Formats: sequence, structure tokens, C-alpha cells
Amino acid sequence: MNYLEKHFTSGIIEHRSEIEQKDYDDYMNQDNFIKLHAQLKELCKMNDVNFFEINDDYEEKMNNIYKWIDEQVKAKQRS
Repeated sequence: MNYLEKHFTSGIIEHRSEIEQKDYDDYMNQDNFIKLHAQLKELCKMNDVNFFEINDDYEEKMNNIYKWIDEQVKAKQRS
């Protein structure tokens, strides 16, 4: 079971206003959310764009993302 399946209701839908200002409706159910996630992941891959995906540990992954952002900012400042 992946992160989306495991945490859809308790982590994603419960905190959706923190993630984005989108209402939860019948269309944005777990199955459609997972399909849209897969489509976005594929688009990122096709366009050589980083895609950060949480599989288990939300906090650890977010710390890694912040670290990556800091590295990108420092690289831009050096150039």
C-alpha cells in the first residue's frame, strides 16, 4: 500500500486546505486522486522535472525536499 492509499483520508483530505484550496467532491475520490497523481508523475518524467513523492515517512521526505531547495538556491546564488 502506498502513501496515497494509506493516508488519503487522514492525511490528504483532512489537511487539504493546507495543501491547496480545492474542495473535496465526489470527483476527487481516492481512485481519481491516485490517477491524477500518476499522470502528474508521468508528465514530470516526460519533461525532465523533479517529482517528489512521499512513500512512507512524510517528515523525512519533506526534510529532503527542503534540503534540495536550499541546494538549488545556493547554486543559483553562486552563478
